[in-house]
Amino acid sequence: MPRPASNRTGPSRGAGTPDPGSAGARLPFRSALVAAALATCVVAAAAGPAAAVGPVPPATATRLGTESVRPPRHPAAPDPAPTPSATRSTEVPPTTPAPTLPAHPSIPPPALRWPPDAFVVADAGSGAVLAARHEHRALLPASTQKLMTALVALQLLDERETLTVGPRAAAQPAMRIGMKTGEVWTVADAVRSLLIVSANDAAYALAERASGRVEAFADAMNAAARRLGMHDSTFRDPAGLDGPEGVGGGSAVSAFDLAVLARNVLAVPALAGTARTREYHFTGPDGVGHVLSNHLRRFLDGYPGAFGLKPGYTSRALSTVVAAARRDGRTLVVTILGAGDSVAWAAALLDRGFSTPTGSEGTGAVLPPVRVDSHGRFLEATTDTGTGTAGRGRRDATGAPVPGVLVAPAAERGRAVNAGANDSEDPAGGYGSWAAVATATGGLALVAGAAFVGAATLSRRRRRRSRRPLS
Repeated sequence: MPRPASNRTGPSRGAGTPDPGSAGARLPFRSALVAAALATCVVAAAAGPAAAVGPVPPATATRLGTESVRPPRHPAAPDPAPTPSATRSTEVPPTTPAPTLPAHPSIPPPALRWPPDAFVVADAGSGAVLAARHEHRALLPASTQKLMTALVALQLLDERETLTVGPRAAAQPAMRIGMKTGEVWTVADAVRSLLIVSANDAAYALAERASGRVEAFADAMNAAARRLGMHDSTFRDPAGLDGPEGVGGGSAVSAFDLAVLARNVLAVPALAGTARTREYHFTGPDGVGHVLSNHLRRFLDGYPGAFGLKPGYTSRALSTVVAAARRDGRTLVVTILGAGDSVAWAAALLDRGFSTPTGSEGTGAVLPPVRVDSHGRFLEATTDTGTGTAGRGRRDATGAPVPGVLVAPAAERGRAVNAGANDSEDPAGGYGSWAAVATATGGLALVAGAAFVGAATLSRRRRRRSRRPLS
């Protein structure tokens, strides 16, 4: 006998009350769950950066960041293929006391929530690495690459020689000094244009004059890098261009290797003196007067004891810098890759370095010793063997101390780091870690919400069946 209609649906409901099994009843419930999951994603994304950055370097903790726009994350350098060196990325423990930082009115404090992708602070005299972050990760160097170009060019050429500008050099994009095809420049003026105003045309002209082709000059740079004790980097473009504009997509250089390079550049007066020059006047081969104003002028004028060396920027590499300063008879170098404002970070990290006691071992890593003489030529016995004599002074072929180096390094090479492990682990502070946390949290919340909706629907159906009267 058929059941009454009222018994099939249970107690009667008003017109505004939907059936619990209908779409109208499920929609608000599911919408609430989706909204809760999205809210979870937002909370995770907001909390992520603070958790990812980790402990703020003590020496810069008192300098509040002012940047409000997160710089874009640049793509990884193409095929860096760094040779694994020996140590994990090492940073000064957060227990280090925070010093009182001197005021630098013309240099704003850095944004602490967005630290550089990599940096090294090292004592130019002892070679001790005082602080570091992802120091063996090969990244795009931008125009800091030009320090290697200048050093290798002086190894292969004499400053008094001349070069004839080719069409490839003349066609390079800004920054440029305005070289034209067929013009004859001195090597000295080309090197000054390279280092002071970051002239890309001068970089290519020097490379072609030294090795015949830019690609051959890249081979010379890589050979020189190995002799200097640089093991993470691959040099391709003499100007530091990257992407489609750069040779092979651009160079890939680590902060550690840039510090090694900087220490050798400081030993060559022709390069160190040019890098600290605030303004240089000369007449070009076309009879036009040129006034070169140093692109690192803000740091040179704003930081006490500053004397170079080279800034850089591309949209892929972001802001980079190799800087040096001298205070109380002590010279420090800082190398920074992938920053929002590399000069601001250079000032903060140098303050941190100068706050450490003289003779401090820092992270325990040590840069290789200086391996060039005052003319940029390699010293004898510069084959990288991984060993050295502690306390031995570096001297050129005549037996004279190498200028620009305060004392000899304690060891031939510092403890190296497994760069591959650093890349895969993405330690705290990497730009990508907080986004990964937010994405994973949101995904788990959505899956949990869907499972809960399914379980609730099944439970309702079972309850309705249990309330039905027997036939």
